[in-house]
Order: sequence, then C-alpha cells, then structure tokens
Amino acid sequence: MKKTLKKTGVVVVRFKEEDKRELIERADAQYQSLSEFIRNKVLKTTWTKTKIVPQINRTLYFQLGEIAEYIQTLQIATEARNQLQESLDRIRSELIGLQRVREE
Repeated sequence: MKKTLKKTGVVVVRFKEEDKRELIERADAQYQSLSEFIRNKVLKTTWTKTKIVPQINRTLYFQLGEIAEYIQTLQIATEARNQLQESLDRIRSELIGLQRVREE
C-alpha cells in the first residue's frame, strides 16, 4: 500500500477578491484545487538572491510597488492588468537581486 505524507503546514495569504476569483479560475482550468495550483506554481519557481541591494534599487522597488497597486485600481481588461502586474513583479524581483527561473 502506498503511503501518503500528510500536509500539516498552513500558510495564510491574503488576496483581493478579484485576484482570488482569477486564481480559482486558473486552478479549475487545470483541474487542480486552489491549494494545488498555488503550491505547484510557487514550488516550480527557483529563486536566487544576491547579497547587497543598492539603496537606489530599494527605492525604485517600492515605487514600482506603488505603481502596481495603482494599476489594480484601473478599469482595464484583466489580461492587460495581469500582464502589467507580471512585468512589474519581474522588474521588482530583478532590482533587489531575485532572479526567477520558471520550470514550465
């Protein structure tokens, strides 16, 4: 008989209601639960971090975060908003020395 490890750890994450709906839609499209979908996306991403982050990068990082929050308030197509958000997230990660390598 195959032994299954129980998942006992819990991570609480807050999302805007519209973001949560979109995550659920994406998970459903892949026939996954929301937990499975998020777990797979996060764990299939490899992160590396550089040790020193210049102050100018930190300042720009936070300013881009403010822009990202503003974009969420705009009445634009969800797909366009998501593409902008993903681009800003990628730029912000690179500014502070995080580089994502996606395995898809």
